[in-house]
Amino acid sequence: MDETTLSLHPVLRRCWMKRGQQRTIPAAGQQKHHHIFAAFNYLTQTVIWLEAGKKDTTAFLCFLEHLMRSLDSTKPVVLVLDNASYHHSAEAEAMLAFFEDDGLIACWLPPYCSELNPCVYDRETTQVASCIGKGNPENLSSRTAG
Repeated sequence: MDETTLSLHPVLRRCWMKRGQQRTIPAAGQQKHHHIFAAFNYLTQTVIWLEAGKKDTTAFLCFLEHLMRSLDSTKPVVLVLDNASYHHSAEAEAMLAFFEDDGLIACWLPPYCSELNPCVYDRETTQVASCIGKGNPENLSSRTAG
């Protein structure tokens, strides 16, 4: 399972201006976000999702209840979780423990470790290597075959 935020307002990444001057960029409307919690069911090949007003413990608990109500309670549920702070709150850990009786198995991803990330940033040449093929198209086919 994971969560994401959809922003309804474009982000301005770069803008040229004279040194010492602040450019004003007109933008319509207010910054709005939609947060979505979702999980993929490998047995049915479906996505179970829930929209939330915020990404916090309360929203995570609502999604967890929604998820467990949506699934067959006779089969185990393996939920892979990242290390978002609201996944480790006391309320969240209590809810995860509560659903263990219904077959929920929580698996925690390790903390982010750049040494294990296949996307390597070469600081000396400031070039980014291709994540899958390491810049070589022949490597891509060997890693995606099968």
